[in-house]
Amino acid sequence: MKSRPRAFITVTAILLTALFPAGAPASPGVPDPPTVLFSEGFENNPSTAVTPVTAYQGAPPTNQTYKTDPATRPTPRPATA
Repeated sequence: MKSRPRAFITVTAILLTALFPAGAPASPGVPDPPTVLFSEGFENNPSTAVTPVTAYQGAPPTNQTYKTDPATRPTPRPATA
């Protein structure tokens, strides 16, 4: 009974060789560039200047602002050249 699996594999190999003499009908190539599904800039302020959290105002229509406890409010740093 050991010869049956071997015979099946041999017959299958011969049939596949007859059907596809040059190999599989596909060729590897360069993959397409990835498709962007979602992109986010996470920035409402087009300026490159730093905006303190206490001066931030979000985009319309909500114009969200942030409030802090006076004890934890960040202190402004002097400008450096």
